[in-house]
Amino acid sequence: LDLGVTISWEQKGVNIRNHPLLKMLEKRIHYSEKLAGLKESSDIWSTYFVPSIGESTLSIENYLLDQTWYKPRDIIRLFSIIQKQHAHKSFFDQEVFDSVRKTYAEESWIEFEEVLTAKYSDEEVEGIKKSLTGLSLPFEIKDFQHNIDKNKSFFEEVETLAKNRKTPQILKDLYEIGVIGNYGSNPRFSFKGDTDISPSLPMTIHYPLIRFFKASLPHKRKH
Repeated sequence: LDLGVTISWEQKGVNIRNHPLLKMLEKRIHYSEKLAGLKESSDIWSTYFVPSIGESTLSIENYLLDQTWYKPRDIIRLFSIIQKQHAHKSFFDQEVFDSVRKTYAEESWIEFEEVLTAKYSDEEVEGIKKSLTGLSLPFEIKDFQHNIDKNKSFFEEVETLAKNRKTPQILKDLYEIGVIGNYGSNPRFSFKGDTDISPSLPMTIHYPLIRFFKASLPHKRKH
């Protein structure tokens, strides 16, 4: 399955608005303005977006990038959902992003399920989903194993997963496709160019999927 065009994230020391994903979004908004017969906005961010999101007042630019796996399809998916649910809105505020978070996560996970079925059976993929659900973040290998052991007597899918697959390999595969990463002040993810998961470091679920898996956060950071 084609996961989309890879974009270089290494742009340290430059304006975040120059990131290729955000520039792509800017061009699409300008194109929409043209189609609607509107004057082109000199600054789409102040014209159409709330400046920050959540209690941590994360800048809107950082928030949008945090919701992606650094691929155009992610931005397109997010704003397509917004368009469907808020067709008459002319400003992207906290309420808009909060209202689409669940659908965006669900649609993103469906795509990851398709990727996983290249290696795992449908039953095993469902077992992975159930094993990720309810984790306390950050987590270690033993915590994920505990979730598997706790659920396998109740869910046949988890029992099948436990019989057929080893926990470290499951985590490696989830890291490779971007579902999980290594937790820290500068989190490590495969889509950021960190090619291998570190088993000695705590792990986390990527921001857009945290609430989808009903994971508990170690501190307040609204994503």
